[in-house]
Amino acid sequence: MTGPHRNLSRKSAIGPDLFGELIGLALVNWADVTNAPMGNHGIASAQLFGWEFANSLEIYYVCAVAMLICIWFAHRTTHRYFYTALRAVRADDQATAGMELPASWLKIFIFATNAGITGIAGSLLVHAINFIGSDMFGLEASIFILTIVVFGSLRPCFATRGQA
Repeated sequence: MTGPHRNLSRKSAIGPDLFGELIGLALVNWADVTNAPMGNHGIASAQLFGWEFANSLEIYYVCAVAMLICIWFAHRTTHRYFYTALRAVRADDQATAGMELPASWLKIFIFATNAGITGIAGSLLVHAINFIGSDMFGLEASIFILTIVVFGSLRPCFATRGQA
């Protein structure tokens, strides 16, 4: 691709990264609100239905159960008609609308599902280490996670599970 569109796509790819860095710097330096330079210590242990998970082994089992639920959900999603509809949305929105599939609803549903799973994972991390700070997820961690996502998506879920 040549012309002004080529430069526009490069600039639009860098924009969200710069915006994220600016927001991160603002939150780190706004100590009255976020306490970010010092982090938040003493976060309570995880509790579920009145049970407190205080030691590392109990938290390990909770994380293992959460992982198994996510794997079960991913397996159920990828072996249903719903997955075919998601692949159709990924391939072409207009063709999906022509097949009378709600493309916008499918995108919102998957976004909300992924946000929920990510929220559960973040909550488990915070309760496992009883601390959260601004330096936990910097640029290096974001690049590392992005690399894991890219290389992890090259193979099916169950092929990479044994490699971890």
